[in-house]
Amino acid sequence: MFVGHELKKLQKEHPEIELDAIDVTFHYKRAMDEGIRMFPALKIEGEILAGFILSRQAIRTFVESHL
Repeated sequence: MFVGHELKKLQKEHPEIELDAIDVTFHYKRAMDEGIRMFPALKIEGEILAGFILSRQAIRTFVESHL
């Protein structure tokens, strides 16, 4: 998974990042309760970045803006 790979790279650079992945196949209701309506998606402090195609730069910018 492209997003997962990019997040792992970011986590190596920023060990303070904690990831909580939701497998929507098994936890669809939890994803909906979290406000996730499109996949893949990232949620940090109530803000959501979602889209069918998330670029490496979009992921990095979103995550780093919350550090």
